[in-house]
Amino acid sequence: ERFLAGWYFCGYLLSTSLPLVLILLYLSSVEGSFYFTDWSNESGVSMIVYYLLSFVFFTKVPLVPFHTWLPIVHAEATSIVSIFLSGYIMKLGLLGVYRCAYFIFNVEFLWYLFLCCVVAVFFLITSCNELDGKRWLAFLSLSHIVVPFLGFYIGDWTSVNFSFFYCLGHGLGAGIVFGLLWFFYDVSHTRNWVLLKSSINGVWLMILVVFSMLSLCSF
Repeated sequence: ERFLAGWYFCGYLLSTSLPLVLILLYLSSVEGSFYFTDWSNESGVSMIVYYLLSFVFFTKVPLVPFHTWLPIVHAEATSIVSIFLSGYIMKLGLLGVYRCAYFIFNVEFLWYLFLCCVVAVFFLITSCNELDGKRWLAFLSLSHIVVPFLGFYIGDWTSVNFSFFYCLGHGLGAGIVFGLLWFFYDVSHTRNWVLLKSSINGVWLMILVVFSMLSLCSF
């Protein structure tokens, strides 16, 4: 499974990160600037390039149907990689959509968001049946990541602020729980919730678990 996760992650990097760099270099050479505010549709750049850029950022978040790699990679990656992946890289995808792909938030995009919300419910149900702690948190993150896009779609300043504060809370909460699972794995050598219950003893450890879960509930 770790070998398969490695191939998934390599495919994710080659299919998203490399095209992202090439598209940004192309747009900067055409527009003559690396500043997003200097880019415009009047420079002759095809809209296909911007839609491709949106597609790349969707895979960074990731949104449906570009999410299949996330639970597998989270389950097999080291905990420090999972912390950076959920708290940093996924948020860069959201920021990229907001800065570079804002034009896609039209009436047709609302149907796609509706589909994402329906699938998010299934992710939430799947996470309730998941015993592996890291896979549980990965599916839970997939079910919650649609909320910032709903804020982006509304489009006023209050909702945009809410979306980024929500992302901050998600990154902190998920990072704390991944760190807690890292600690439990070093102690008990398992991520199974049923087996981890025997490792939770002592008042301070219980307080840490409750604090971590409350921080996760906050987003």
